[in-house]
Amino acid sequence: MQLLVGLACGASVLVAARDVTAQMSTQASDPAGAWLTFAGGNARNAVSRHARADVATPAWTLTSDNGLAIAWLAQQSPVVDASRVFAVGSTQAVGQVRVFYVFCVSRDTGAIVWRRALAQEPVLESQSSLAIDAGNGTVIVAAGNTIAALDVGSGAAVWSVVLPQSVVNASPLVTDDFGASDRVFVTTFSPGPVAGELVCINLDGFDAIRNPWQPGEVVWSVPLGNTSGNTPAMMPRRLGGNDLVVVATIGEAGVTAGTIAAFDAKASTGPAAAWAFSNTRLQGFFGGCTLAVTPSGGLEVFASSYAFSGGLTSANTVRLDARSGALLGETSTNRTNANPIVLASGRVALATGISGFGSVPSLLWLDASLGSSATLWNTASDTWVDLDGDGRFDVSEYLRLSGYNAQPAASMFGGQTLLVVPTIQAAGTTIASGSSLSVIDPTRTPVQAGFVVQQSTLAGGSVALAGPNMYSVGVGGLVAFGRVPAAFDVNGDKRRSIDDLYAWAAGSGARDVNGDGSVNAADRDALRALLRSDEVRVMEEAR
Repeated sequence: MQLLVGLACGASVLVAARDVTAQMSTQASDPAGAWLTFAGGNARNAVSRHARADVATPAWTLTSDNGLAIAWLAQQSPVVDASRVFAVGSTQAVGQVRVFYVFCVSRDTGAIVWRRALAQEPVLESQSSLAIDAGNGTVIVAAGNTIAALDVGSGAAVWSVVLPQSVVNASPLVTDDFGASDRVFVTTFSPGPVAGELVCINLDGFDAIRNPWQPGEVVWSVPLGNTSGNTPAMMPRRLGGNDLVVVATIGEAGVTAGTIAAFDAKASTGPAAAWAFSNTRLQGFFGGCTLAVTPSGGLEVFASSYAFSGGLTSANTVRLDARSGALLGETSTNRTNANPIVLASGRVALATGISGFGSVPSLLWLDASLGSSATLWNTASDTWVDLDGDGRFDVSEYLRLSGYNAQPAASMFGGQTLLVVPTIQAAGTTIASGSSLSVIDPTRTPVQAGFVVQQSTLAGGSVALAGPNMYSVGVGGLVAFGRVPAAFDVNGDKRRSIDDLYAWAAGSGARDVNGDGSVNAADRDALRALLRSDEVRVMEEAR
């Protein structure tokens, strides 16, 4: 059964009747893991509880479609469910215009499952990531001034909405804990004079009492001011959140400061801000905010600004009380659009810097209190040796890691925290494919041996960590690292569960889990690690 419904605000909805309960259960329980949105979750704190993948050799790469080279959006984060990877790329046949697509790719093989042409191509070289609505079985894409939902299995259009302005560098936020009335939030782009907006769109089926909107219907929108790249964030209530969606703005360079504001995500009409914070400097926030729960149970917001001039400390990172907007801490940092990664150890990792204009790419390791001396190390300044005495950071004079528009991620597993860090190109366009992907041990300093654990030059875009796998785009195309999910399906039942461990112990099935050509305890340990890797998340959500 299908129903086509016309809506106001330029929306059209194609609702397909389907049972998604089984799919939701499978996604939630499959230890293959998922990375459903930019930075992995709605809090935008890019942390995985799985062991990081080995980046020495990719599991697969995807560079072409029917003989045409795919140009992937260089700094998007791929999004991942239990069996598929989704990313935006484009192809161009000889004598034809370039066409942008959402590609759905098998995690096991790297083969294209389906592709869907975008209704509008990204504008101003937008690097917006997709988002997966697991509850409704769709992938959400925002490009140009259109946001749309596509069926994850086929790519068929489910609904689409024409927005008042285009989306540039901002990624959608999909709620998953509002019962029968989940929503997607997105910010539109406006450098002025017309204000950019935070737009709230309904995702779930119509219910006269619980959810009086059709899927794809705009519930409300509120003006924000000048906006660019301002991805919304929200901590789910099950993890200590308060149902406030938090979003930043860019202000007007040198005239007004950027702001951070919180809005009631469950409102039925456009809400007033629950609180608003203006940056202490005349600098804007060109990225999103990160939300984190402190060891004492507090809920805090971290955000970093972008400065158009000055050196490695010309911008700032702020720490706010997420319930009141009160400033709790501030420190000087390099310019960035990236989201801070806030770790339970009381540390913050931040990707920063561009090549030129007084700045260089640098990865920062900060004390989470964000006091005046919060920077514990800086990969650029701590390794710089001015070989030619010109007072400038030449490429060969320092450890070049990270960049302002490439989102890193952290892997916390087995008592160890490792950072996976993309690095932008040394020259050329700032949205070109990154030059490398590095695994970093942050417990060491940049000058110590073992600081860089591993590195790949195939990828260098924003990172997705899903179960045993790592995904990123770069000169190698869309690149997957780590053993594919099928390798952990020992008994061949198309699932990953304790039954596979039983089969392994019984001596049956495909027992070479790690793919090294022999069957031994290392295979058992790899399987056991995968099956247990989600325990921390489950315990946190049940608290």
